[in-house]
Amino acid sequence: MGLKAKGISHKLKHAPPHSDEARSHHPFGRIPSLQHNGHELFESAAIVQYLDAVFSNHPLRPADVFGSARVTQFCSAVSDYIFNSVEHGVIKPRLKATEQKTSEDKIAQMLTEGVKKATEFLKALESCVDADGPFLLGKQLTWADLYLAPVLADLVATNERYIMDSVPKIQAWFARFRKEACFIETVDGTLAASL
Repeated sequence: MGLKAKGISHKLKHAPPHSDEARSHHPFGRIPSLQHNGHELFESAAIVQYLDAVFSNHPLRPADVFGSARVTQFCSAVSDYIFNSVEHGVIKPRLKATEQKTSEDKIAQMLTEGVKKATEFLKALESCVDADGPFLLGKQLTWADLYLAPVLADLVATNERYIMDSVPKIQAWFARFRKEACFIETVDGTLAASL
């Protein structure tokens, strides 16, 4: 999504996490990874730093030091709290239970703690959202938007989408962001493609 937002021509190679393909580019088999000009990087923070330095013509962070630090802070919070609570606490357990044909009542019961934690963390994150928008941290599209969007796209593709009702500013932002070209052009092949 960041490459699209920055207008960088690229070739996307799909690799599920922990697949042989993912392991060939990331020692822990995770995604994303980036190959550019003979360099290979893994981990989102390293890739973002590299893209910001090498492709500075379309910045995805404010030029001022404080604004840039806020973007880094927000992305770190999404990576450390939101991703883990939503993906590992709600989405992956739901998908596994659905695959095992577990009843919806049992799934809802099983996800009670995960939903509670994801809701708590999203509410905390909402306190960091700039009310003046239209983007999460103000008037400029930043990495903050690009970090949060995929997690929420997966969430709203599940029955637990009601969690979004507890974070109205984030919910309104996501409704707008889903119309951004960088989102639309990268959703194919994801859980969110069912939206």
